[in-house]
Order: sequence, then structure tokens, then C-alpha cells
Amino acid sequence: RGVVVMLQEGQVFRLRGGGDGKARWAFRYRVGGRGSRRVQRGGFASERDASEALERGRSSTCAESEAAGAP
Repeated sequence: RGVVVMLQEGQVFRLRGGGDGKARWAFRYRVGGRGSRRVQRGGFASERDASEALERGRSSTCAESEAAGAP
């Protein structure tokens, strides 16, 4: 079973398969909360890389929302 790390409105998880024997990681998060579009990106070499990319993605989404005048 893979490790799942829950962050505020985001997840980092280990991908299955990948015939080369190397673990691959991915993240996903919802752009506007429950019921909204979900962004998912994968292929990271480590859990840490995926976590950092998730944080960058969430930060840029928050900045875009604030610029658009969303609460």
C-alpha cells in the first residue's frame, strides 16, 4: 500500500506500476474546494519533490484567486 499525505485540500501519493522498478509520486488538489476541478500531476522521483510541487501549485492558485478578487 502507498503512503498518502493529506495537506489542506491536497494529496501526495505513490503511483502504481512504472515497470522500471523506481517509485513515482504524484499530487492532486482541488482548485476551489469540494465539487470543483481537480488538478493532478505525476511522475515525481520522490515524495518530497511531489510535496514541494503541490505547495507551489497551491500557492500559485491562491495568488491567482486573490488577484481575481476571490475571497
